[in-house]
Amino acid sequence: MRMRDGFTLLETLMVIAIIAILIATTLPSLRASRLRADELITLGRLRQHAMVLSAYNAEHQGWYPWMGDPADPTNSIVSFGNGDLRRFGYFDSRTIWHHFLADAYYEGIHRHEMFHAAGPQSDPSSNFVSIWYTASFKADPKFWRYEERTGPDQWRVVRDHEVRFPSHKGAFSAGAYEFGLPIELVGFVDASARRVRSENIMPYYRLGTGRWPGSDITSRGFPIIHAIDGAHGRDER
Repeated sequence: MRMRDGFTLLETLMVIAIIAILIATTLPSLRASRLRADELITLGRLRQHAMVLSAYNAEHQGWYPWMGDPADPTNSIVSFGNGDLRRFGYFDSRTIWHHFLADAYYEGIHRHEMFHAAGPQSDPSSNFVSIWYTASFKADPKFWRYEERTGPDQWRVVRDHEVRFPSHKGAFSAGAYEFGLPIELVGFVDASARRVRSENIMPYYRLGTGRWPGSDITSRGFPIIHAIDGAHGRDER
C-alpha cells in the first residue's frame, strides 16, 4: 500500500485541537507558578524594608521616620535624588517613603525594582512605589480612632515602644491598593513578612487620613495602611 505524503484537513484540525487543549491545561499552572514566584520575591523585598526600618529605629532612639517639612508640618519636601525637590502632603509619604531613606539606607538608590511588588506591572523607573509605607506611624494613635480624631494637631511620628503588637503590626504592604484581593503581602514591625488572607486582616479606618491640608490625596482608607488604633493596634487577627 502506498503511504500518503501529507495530512488530511481533518487530521490537521485534530492536531491543532490537541495542541489547544495542551495549552489550555498548561497555562493556568504556569501562571500560578509565576504568581507564586512573584509573591515570594515581593515577600523578600518587604522583609528587607522591615529590617531597614528596624535599623532606623535603633539608630534614632526608637523614632520612626518623620518625613516632614520643618517649616510646615502639614507638608513634606522630597528629593528624588537628582536635585529635583518637590512638595507633597504630609501623608503622601506612603508612596514616596523610600526617597527619605535612600541616601542613608539604600546606597543612594531612589528608583529600583526592590521598592515595588514583583510582576509585569512593576515600573522600577517610577518615583512612586507600589510597596506602601503605613500611615499608622505618622500620627498619634488617637488620630486612628473615630471618636478621638481631631486633626493635624495629632500628626506626629511614633516611637517603637508605642507599637504593642510588633509581630502583627504591618509597616509595609503590597496589595493594599487593590480592593478585593484575597490576600495582602505584609512586612511586619518585627522584620517578618508573610501573606495575610483578607478575612484575617483587622478593620481599618475607612476615612483614611481625612480632608485636611496635607492629608492623603485619596481621602479613603486602605487595609494595613490606615489601621484602627494606629501604632497601638494590630493589622492581623
